[in-house]
Amino acid sequence: MSEVFEPFVACERFVGPHRFDIHILDELSRQWYGYADQWQSERQWWIDTIKPGSTVLECGAHQGLTTVLLALCAGPTGLVHAWEASPANAAVIERNAKLNRLENIVVHPRAVGDREGLLPVLDSQGSLMMLASDQDPRLSTKVQVVRLDDDYDHSRKVDFLKIDVDGADLEVLLGAPKILSQRPYINLELHTYLFDNPVKTVSTIMGIFQDLNYSFKVDAYDGKDVVDVGMSPDITWLTSFKFVQLFCTPV
Repeated sequence: MSEVFEPFVACERFVGPHRFDIHILDELSRQWYGYADQWQSERQWWIDTIKPGSTVLECGAHQGLTTVLLALCAGPTGLVHAWEASPANAAVIERNAKLNRLENIVVHPRAVGDREGLLPVLDSQGSLMMLASDQDPRLSTKVQVVRLDDDYDHSRKVDFLKIDVDGADLEVLLGAPKILSQRPYINLELHTYLFDNPVKTVSTIMGIFQDLNYSFKVDAYDGKDVVDVGMSPDITWLTSFKFVQLFCTPV
């Protein structure tokens, strides 16, 4: 007989200088957040890049560990808007903000894409993957989708944009031309294995960035150091990996 999962609070998670606590409410979050040292290369880049007082938009926030870290990087005068497709996960983000006494987090319980409507998704233990059609046999449910430009009030200039949306990477960018025109720092996780045509999709994404004048560093999760690839990454090389982190800097 399988054991019943008992929710708990994981105390003293840390990334660099930042310490925080996190609600662990299911098995997936235990696997992801159950160990103390939560350092990853992209999280180090956040610490190095986000200045106190920054405005940060996070697309794909799961249960808020990353949201909490981004809020700590931005500091009390900064602001983090977090979009999360799963309403249940969005509620946990609220709980984790309260747990850490953070008042600079705004949660949007919606998915982000290139048009408004309902989007079919596969729910895998609370982690949602966008599907191309509601005829897909893997369909679990549908979630509300908004364009980032429409769902952000634009009261503050955006300094940093994080996108981790399990295959809807291009759609998020297509729905945010006004925000992209401000040329924020961008951390984009490309889920190339989820694209129907990886080369075409990544080429389109790179075309958006080329028009905005960005340079890139890449973490391909291949056990090697982060690679500085300048302003013209090799598309074939990028799409040879299952997923990669792009650290995008306006130049």
